[in-house]
Amino acid sequence: MSTWKHVYQRIEEHESSQYHKQNTDAFLIHSSECDISFLLVRDATNIRKSQVIQKHKAMERIIDILMFIGKRGLSYRGNKAESAFLLDDPLIDHVHLDKVICESKKRHSSLCEGQKGRGSLITLIYKTTLNYILEAIHQLQLDLIVQEVKKAGIYSIQIDTTQDITTTDQCSVIIRYVTDQVHERLLAFVARNSSKGSRLFEMLHTILKTNKFKISHCVSDSTDGAANMAGQYNGLNAWIKQASPNHIHAIGTTRWWSKDRALKNIFGNWKDPFNALFVNLIEVLDSISKAAKMNAKARLFQVTTSLSEYLQTSGLDFIQAQGMTVTTIESLRRMKDEFESIILTANKLIESQNEKLELLDSDIFLDNSLPLRRYRKKNISQVMKHEMSHQLMHWKDLTLKLLM
Repeated sequence: MSTWKHVYQRIEEHESSQYHKQNTDAFLIHSSECDISFLLVRDATNIRKSQVIQKHKAMERIIDILMFIGKRGLSYRGNKAESAFLLDDPLIDHVHLDKVICESKKRHSSLCEGQKGRGSLITLIYKTTLNYILEAIHQLQLDLIVQEVKKAGIYSIQIDTTQDITTTDQCSVIIRYVTDQVHERLLAFVARNSSKGSRLFEMLHTILKTNKFKISHCVSDSTDGAANMAGQYNGLNAWIKQASPNHIHAIGTTRWWSKDRALKNIFGNWKDPFNALFVNLIEVLDSISKAAKMNAKARLFQVTTSLSEYLQTSGLDFIQAQGMTVTTIESLRRMKDEFESIILTANKLIESQNEKLELLDSDIFLDNSLPLRRYRKKNISQVMKHEMSHQLMHWKDLTLKLLM
């Protein structure tokens, strides 16, 4: 138990003890660099300190080189592993890179000069050392990304695959998030063992879990249109949707069958164009020449849309699908000989739209007759009946070419 009643007496006893004298002498000898251990290893200690400083400077140059070539997509394995056009790219600062490499080689030569045996083989530019440095940089980048994503709260991903020179599928996972600015960073680049949507989801879930990302915070994704990516039932998007209910693949997606809906709104249903929005568009688009082409496509989509929607359903009946396919093909073939109905429908559309144009007091007028081909030295009133039918056949051929 300590007490302060006789503190000065205790201090005097300690200072007069042999233990205190020995420690005082040892401190003074060490401070004046005259102790035995310092005299024995003084030179080796100074050399080691100098080598540590040199190694640190060399490591800084190596890290500088790796960061430089990494930002520009170059290869540090040698000039045979990079594209030829990169060597002549004016955007690459060769002066800076050459300077750093020359200084590093000069420093490395000075370190290895005069050494023999295994000591002369010590180097910091060995591939294993470079891989360690790259892994350390990669981990630091991941830590930064994790902190920024936690700050953002939500994120989206972009996934794409490609084949390397060994025909191995490589999958890149890019993460996007917003803090005070928009970020797009490469999260992982891994080999893909399977192309199934479920396996891609397992790979993605493992990557996100390793980096401590919650998949429920993934609100969107960006992929290509392949079946294993964008499949409605077994694609990667479907699996992500199950894990994250608030997830959306895209906003305002445009698909080919949307043309059928758009053409119906513009021209109305086939043979019933009363509710068409064609007049509203014609005031903005000062050309009516494309109307025939669009109307023809509307007729085609009316025949093919039902078949397309049925083929996209889950658990479809293949026999029924085959029957619908045959029926659709026959309907398209019958359209070749129904030119008269096309003329009647076109005239009906033109008459209804001309009535609306008159109500709007517009200067635009749609011609309700096909242009006649004039023959030399003949008046239009003198054109014979078979010549008129010849003109109809001419426009029929043009219409069939447009349809097919």
